[in-house]
Amino acid sequence: MSKFVRPLQINGPLHIDVLRERDTKGLYAAADNKMINNLIGYSDTNPYDEPNNAEIVIDTSNETLSNSKSGLICYLEEHINKKNITTS
Repeated sequence: MSKFVRPLQINGPLHIDVLRERDTKGLYAAADNKMINNLIGYSDTNPYDEPNNAEIVIDTSNETLSNSKSGLICYLEEHINKKNITTS
């Protein structure tokens, strides 16, 4: 018998300065220079809709990648155990 599980909503908010710093393609600079008019999450026409009911929030701008991964894995293990869901 298969079990269906609702999707887990995860939010990874980042301050715009962190996004600019991590932007390897120069999209934010292009948007600032009016070369891109509708950058998702940055323009008025395509704002970022932050989830209201995320089960977990991972803030990689204030913690290391290792800590972020550990927190997510711990949450998933707890979530799976509470629901009695097998992973194999």
